[in-house]
Formats: sequence, structure tokens, C-alpha cells
Amino acid sequence: FRRVLFRSAIPPSYCPACTTVFPDFVPGGAVTKRPRALCPHCGSLERHRVLALVLEGLTPTLAAARIVLDVAPVPVLSRLLARDTGGLYLPIDIDPAADSRRVMMQADLTRIPLPDDSVDVIMCTQVLEHVPDDLAAMREIRRVLSPNGIAFVNIPFRPGTVTDEDPSAPVKERIRRFGQADHVRFYGDDFDDRLRAAGLGFVHTTGPELVGPELAQRIGLVDPLGKVGAEHFWFVWKNPFRTAPGLPRRSEEHTSELQSH
Repeated sequence: FRRVLFRSAIPPSYCPACTTVFPDFVPGGAVTKRPRALCPHCGSLERHRVLALVLEGLTPTLAAARIVLDVAPVPVLSRLLARDTGGLYLPIDIDPAADSRRVMMQADLTRIPLPDDSVDVIMCTQVLEHVPDDLAAMREIRRVLSPNGIAFVNIPFRPGTVTDEDPSAPVKERIRRFGQADHVRFYGDDFDDRLRAAGLGFVHTTGPELVGPELAQRIGLVDPLGKVGAEHFWFVWKNPFRTAPGLPRRSEEHTSELQSH
């Protein structure tokens, strides 16, 4: 009864990735089927819909970008990036055949074949958990980012824990501990420290914090019983001691904390 009442009280759902309005999202997810996770029209998941809204707000930034680097591109976001990028939209993957991805360059995130300071926007969602040397990958992100560039990072994340990792774990253990056979870790609260160690500044937020409660409901971040899901996002830039354009100012206390590392 509670589920029926909840559904009858909500407005139609909206997918910002394909700009479609429809009655509701459907269950989806690679490992566990989350209710209201999948758009029945374009196949977007919760994180894709949040990032679609973020990219909509960054249209001028994308239009002015020299290079937009899309690591392990996701079709629903690739379409938006390719459409709005004014310079070169560059999708890359270390093994594009594994997921039938369409890329312009086969490349390793720990050895990006681009010059220093050459990339204005990087999309890196659900990638770092696959990389054995994730610190090398983060350092490469820092190296290629332009002084005013920004990267969007999303990872599997368990708040209140430390990162659990073992690149040498056998497949069955990886599935049990990390959720997928090709994952080598599940991140915890020390992910922030890893970004700092790579020389990156960042803001950490969640989907509901970014879009607010009403839009969180409309785009499928709230399940049929009213539980709010919390995909985690990091907006990352090159210098840990400055604020990227358009992002919240950090407090003096936070700045002092960064300078102590």
C-alpha cells in the first residue's frame, strides 16, 4: 500500500540524458537490480542522469574546451559531450573491445598520450576501481589537465570505511569483495587522501546534494519507499590550493588542512 501511495503522489519521471518524460524508471544495475535505476528509453543509470544535468550547466565550458577527454566512454554521456564540445572530443579506453566501446584512441589512463596542460575537461566515471596503480592514473589526470581544467570522477564508494583493495585477488574474491570480476578495489573515505597525494584539488558531493530533493525524485535518485540513493562525485582540478572556476569556495580551515599534507 505504501508503495502504491508513494507512486501516486509523485510527478512523472524525467531523464535529462535523453530529455524524455515518462511514468517511472525501471530496475537496473550491473550487480544488484536497484529500483528506479534505469531509464527505459536510453538506458541511463542514476549517475549518468546527474552528470547529464551537470554537463547541461557547463555547456559554455565544453564549447570553449580545446580537448574533452572521455575515459571509458558511456554512450548516454558520450552523445552529450560530442554534441557540445567546441574543440576535440576524445574518447579513449585501454580495451575498447571488452565492452564494445567506440573510441578514437586506445590508451592507458596511467600513460595518456597527450601533452601536459592540454585537456580542459575529463570525464572519468567508474574507471579508477579497474586500475591497479590508481595513483599513477590520478597523477596523469593532473598532468594533462590545463590550469583551469576540470575532471569529473565517480567511483564505487562506501562511506565510513577505508578502501579495500587487492589487484592480485582471484576472480571469485574480486566479485565478492569489489562487486565485479574486473574491479581491484572498493573505495572508502581515504579516496580524498589519494587525490591529495596526486596533487589534485577537489569538491566531493552526492547526486541529491547537487540536484536537490525535488529533482532527485524526478530523475530516479529516490526509490519507491522514499529511500534516497547517494552516488558520489568528485569535481577535480589541478592545483589543491585553489578553487576551480564555478565550484564552491573551500573554507580557510579546509585550505589549512590541505596545506598540511
